[in-house]
Amino acid sequence: MPDEVWLVRHGQSAANAGLPTDDPGAIPLTAQGVAQAQAFADALPAGEYAVWTSTYVRARDTAAPTLARLDRAAREHPLLHEFVTLCPARCAGTTYRARMPWVDAYWMRGDPDFRDGPGAETFREFATRVRDVRRDLHDQAGTTLVFGHGMFFAQWIWQALGFPWEDRAAMAAFRRFQLGLPMPNAGMYRFSRHGAGWQLQVDAARLRQVAPEPRPEVAIQ
Repeated sequence: MPDEVWLVRHGQSAANAGLPTDDPGAIPLTAQGVAQAQAFADALPAGEYAVWTSTYVRARDTAAPTLARLDRAAREHPLLHEFVTLCPARCAGTTYRARMPWVDAYWMRGDPDFRDGPGAETFREFATRVRDVRRDLHDQAGTTLVFGHGMFFAQWIWQALGFPWEDRAAMAAFRRFQLGLPMPNAGMYRFSRHGAGWQLQVDAARLRQVAPEPRPEVAIQ
C-alpha cells in the first residue's frame, strides 16, 4: 500500500467552461485548463512519484506536464474515468447547463441499478469501479499521483470513510455528500498513511475560492 495518494482533478475542460461537447472521453482542456495543468506540475515538490491517469483526454492532458517534468510514463487505468451518468448519444452537442434537467432527473430517480441508455453506466457499476481502483493501489509503494475526475474522487473519499453505496438510501446520501464537496479544476486531495488508517488533507485555500452555488467548473454530473 502506498504511503501517500494524491487525487488530482483535471484542469478546466470545455464542458466546465460551458461549451457544447460530444464524446465524454474526448472532452479537451481549455487554454485555462492547460495553464492549470502546467501550474500543478511547476508546484509539485521534488520527489519520486508513480503516476496514474484516467483514460479520458482531459485527465491525460492534465497529467502531461507533470509526466514531462518527472520524465516518466503514466499508467492509464481503464477503470479510472468519470461516471457516465447519461447516455452519450443523447448528450452529443449539448452543454452542461442543457443537461442539468436530465442529471437532476437521474438522481431524483435514485435507483442504483438504473441505466440511462447505451454507453451509460449504473451507479452500482460506477461505485464498483472506484472500489476496484482503490484495491489496485495495494500493489503500489511510495507516493502515487492519480489524475482523474471530481465525482470519481468524491466516491473514493466516501468509500474511504466507510460509507455504503449499494442501495437507494446510500446513493442519495452520497449525492448530498458529493454536492457539498466541490473540487476545483486542478484541485487536489491528499491521503497520507498514519498507522492503520489514513489522514485526508485538502487544498483548503483553493476550495475557499469556490462559490457556494454550483458553477460549471466545479459542478459534477
